[in-house]
Amino acid sequence: MDWSTHEKDSMDAIEFASGWRAVFAEAGLATVDDFMRYEGGTPIGHNRHRQVLTFVLDTPGGPRRFYMKRFIRPHLKDMLATLRRFRRPCSQAECEWRYARTLLAQGIETYHPVCHGSLMRYGFEQGSFFVTEEIQGQCLTDYIAETWKNLSAEDRRMLLVSLGRFVRRVHEAGISFPDLYAWHIYLLDPVGPSSPLALIDLHRMRCGVKRLGERLRNLGALEYSLLERYFDDDAKRILFEAYRRPEDRLSWEDFRSRVLRRADVLRQRRRHAPDY
Repeated sequence: MDWSTHEKDSMDAIEFASGWRAVFAEAGLATVDDFMRYEGGTPIGHNRHRQVLTFVLDTPGGPRRFYMKRFIRPHLKDMLATLRRFRRPCSQAECEWRYARTLLAQGIETYHPVCHGSLMRYGFEQGSFFVTEEIQGQCLTDYIAETWKNLSAEDRRMLLVSLGRFVRRVHEAGISFPDLYAWHIYLLDPVGPSSPLALIDLHRMRCGVKRLGERLRNLGALEYSLLERYFDDDAKRILFEAYRRPEDRLSWEDFRSRVLRRADVLRQRRRHAPDY
């Protein structure tokens, strides 16, 4: 859909977190169309189906930075997937809004949702957007690239154990995260080896899933994203031993074999993981 020429007012399809509606209205962002047409800010990623941009607005507490994801040509398969999950039509933006709120309710940090809006026709998504507050912290891969060689052995161990326990807590909450890549994990302020962690990019997250096979597939994604220049076998053993649960009744060899098998599938599909 060409949102630059779209004229339909979709004001009733927008939802704000408490306290934000007036801030965005002051900036001229009050309807779905306003957000979908918005040309301010800085684009930081896009493809044929979605765009991501960052922008700053004045608020009563001073300037604040936000991130907006716009779904401009939603995949039919994604629309059908959300229909199956929620048993009703649900846009990709609303899906992420709901998942972010679910994580926060479970005490698992993620970006804090500000608003979302959708244009639906006959139950099919035409476009949608999702706005979040900026995460006060640093992407795990950026932190590793900048500091890994200077971290002490104990600081490295602390970070690896923290990461393993964080993923275990996500899984024990019944959450499956197929995109469990290192670049989707953030360290929160104060950034450091013992920093609290957060998840981003919740698009394919699922709730109510505790199957061992599904959890091992998630861990295969994490394994795929751990570059060998930083994570040798000893480092990975520290991380995954911190994750392992006795009730799964898997030997270390069986556990590693199944995780590596999934990581190999991803490598065959995508070749090399992004550098960092």
